[in-house]
Amino acid sequence: MGYSEFDRALLSAWHRAHEQCKDNPDELAQVLQRRQMSTYTRPLRSWSLVLRACDSRIDDNNAMGLVRMDRAEIRRLCSPVVIPEPGVSLDDAARLFGVNRTTVSRWADPPPEGQGEATKPKTWYQDVQRQITEMSDMKWPPSTYRVAGKRLMLEHFVNRADRKRSTTRVWTPSFDGLDPGGEVWSGDWGETRAGLADRVSEGFVQQLQRVDRKLGGLTSSVPTGLRVRSRVWQWVCPEVDGGCGRRVYKLYLPMPWWTMQRVFGDRAGLEAGVDPCAEAPSARFLCLRCAGLVYESAELGSTPARLKGGSRRRVDVLDRLIKRQSGGVLRRRDVFTDS
Repeated sequence: MGYSEFDRALLSAWHRAHEQCKDNPDELAQVLQRRQMSTYTRPLRSWSLVLRACDSRIDDNNAMGLVRMDRAEIRRLCSPVVIPEPGVSLDDAARLFGVNRTTVSRWADPPPEGQGEATKPKTWYQDVQRQITEMSDMKWPPSTYRVAGKRLMLEHFVNRADRKRSTTRVWTPSFDGLDPGGEVWSGDWGETRAGLADRVSEGFVQQLQRVDRKLGGLTSSVPTGLRVRSRVWQWVCPEVDGGCGRRVYKLYLPMPWWTMQRVFGDRAGLEAGVDPCAEAPSARFLCLRCAGLVYESAELGSTPARLKGGSRRRVDVLDRLIKRQSGGVLRRRDVFTDS
C-alpha cells in the first residue's frame, strides 16, 4: 500500500503520540472519551464522491432523465481531472470538468489581494492587461503572460499582428488534479482523497433520475431551428435507496475514510500491504441530509464559525481532518511543526 507525504507525516506523529499516551493515563482517557462523539463517527462530506446534476459529461438520452451509475461511470465522473502544462483552451477545460467556459474562467481569476468588503478580486484578463501595461516600455515586450489563478494556472499568448487570434490556455497546478465535484480544492485534501473513485466495488449499480428545474418534470426535445437554452438539472434523491425524494443539485456517496484505527486494527492486512479502505461501503448516492454527512468546507480555513460571544473566526479544516483520522489523538500542530 502506497502512502502519500501527508499520510507519512500522520503516521510519524501517531507513533509519537502513542508513546505519550502510554505514559499518561489521563490523556489516554480523554482521547477515548472524544472518540465517542458524533463528530468522529459520522461520515465526512469531504470524503465522499460527488455527482453534480449539471455535469455536462453525463449522458442522458432517456426522456425520463434516468442515469445508470456503475463503477466505470463513477470513475469517469468523479476522478480528479489532471491537465498538464502547457494546458488546453478554456473550452476544452470546460468539457473536461463538465462545466461551462465562464466557470473555468472564474477558476483562473487571481485570488483577492486583501480581506474586506472594499477589496474586489480582479479577473485574469484584467491581470493580463496590467502586465501588458507594465511591460509596454520594454523594447521587446514578451508575448506570453501568466496568471496564478485560484484553481488553475493560466497563460495568455498575445498575437500582436492580430489581437483577435490571441489564445489562452489553462492547466491544473497540481499533479493530483482538481475534484470535478467542486468539493475539495486544497492540495492537502486533494492528495489524500485522490483515489476514492477507484475504491468503488465492481458490482456497484444504482439508477438515478434527474429533472429539469424549470420544466419541473419530464424533459422534452426542442424542435430543430429553435434556440435551445441551457438546462438547470437537479437530482431526485432516490427514495428506493432510503432517500427523501427531494430535488437537489448534488448527490453524495460516503466512502470509508482513512483512519489510524482502520490501519492498525488489521495488523495482518497491514503487513500484507492491503489497503484498509479498499472495500466500498454499502451506502448509495443520496442527498447531503439523507447521507448524514458532516458538512464543512473542504477549503483550508475557509469556513467561518460563530463563537459564543457572537464573533466569527476561520476554522482550520485540515486540523479537523487530522483529529478525525486520528480519533481525536492528533491535531494539526502535532503533524505539521512548521507554520
